[in-house]
Formats: sequence, structure tokens, C-alpha cells
Amino acid sequence: MANQGSNSVALYSINPATGLLTQLSQTIVLSAPVCVLPFFTQPPQPVLGVSPASNGSLQVGVGNGCGVLGYQLFQASALTSSPSWNMLAAGATGQTNFCLTNFVLTNTRPQAFFRVSVTNY
Repeated sequence: MANQGSNSVALYSINPATGLLTQLSQTIVLSAPVCVLPFFTQPPQPVLGVSPASNGSLQVGVGNGCGVLGYQLFQASALTSSPSWNMLAAGATGQTNFCLTNFVLTNTRPQAFFRVSVTNY
């Protein structure tokens, strides 16, 4: 938490279950006010939403995404003990929507599974 009156930054931990802040015993003293950017010890867990779009396309959205992170979208045809994940798209920083053109489920691809990974964490 930045303190413009004393040019210091106090560090807090966030309880993931309750969202409550606990002040840590560490403070950073600065010579002047600065811009504080978000820092993650672990990026937020993304949630995927998949819906059909026009012309046989699929719209894939990353929910719970963060605008300072980038995401890569992967697809596997089956979930096995060691699935083969193929990268379908690499998004720009902050991109949370992907349109997969000509992605049609067929007899040779009757199902598809998707996941995302954070690229610039």
C-alpha cells in the first residue's frame, strides 16, 4: 500500500479465502512518490468460457483474467495421463478473447479440451 505522505510503501499479504489484508513487517522507503504496479506471487486462476460463433468458429474467453498478463491458448483432443497440448493462439498483453476460425468438431475430432497459460509472469 503506497503512502504519499511519507514516500513509503507498506507490504501486505492477502488472505485468498477472505480477501483480508495483513500488514507484513516490511516497509520500502522511497525518495519520491512512484507508480505502484500490481505484483502477483501467483497469477489469478483463469476460467475459460467457450461458445460457438458464426461460420464454424469458436469464441474462447478468459474469465478472471488480468490486463497486465498475456495468455496462450492450448487444445488437446483427449484428456489422458499425459495429454498432447497444441498451442492454438498467443494473445497480446491483456487479451482475454480468442476467436478460433474454422474450428469444427468432426468425426475425426469429436471433442476438444482447452487450457490457457500465462506468458509474461
